[in-house]
Amino acid sequence: FFPDVRLSGKVKIGNNNTFGVRTVILPGLNVASGDKFAPGTILQVDTESDFIYFGNPARKMKKI
Repeated sequence: FFPDVRLSGKVKIGNNNTFGVRTVILPGLNVASGDKFAPGTILQVDTESDFIYFGNPARKMKKI
């Protein structure tokens, strides 16, 4: 039904990240180092280093 949705894949997580409760990382994503994620954040795309992310879908809030 949804050809663009990844149902499986390895998730790569960098160093020094902070995840809020109920943060969801979809399969096949790369999480860069030094990121912080607000509670309830849903990651659907790869992240860049040293940012704060929040929301559904995740959005960059601020460079840290």
